[in-house]
Amino acid sequence: MINKRNQLITVDEVANILFKDDENAFSLQAIAKAIQRLRDKLEENGVSGSFIQTRRGQGYILVN
Repeated sequence: MINKRNQLITVDEVANILFKDDENAFSLQAIAKAIQRLRDKLEENGVSGSFIQTRRGQGYILVN
């Protein structure tokens, strides 16, 4: 995701990253939960959770 900063990363791309070894584990809810955990970790380390923006129905964007 870091390599695609300021570019849309589709839900399918995120699923391929997170669940490449277990395609049956893929769900929109699982992806949303993983992104929320990442946002929480970023905030614990002083980075705004809005660093990751949601594009409903499309995917996510990492912004500067």
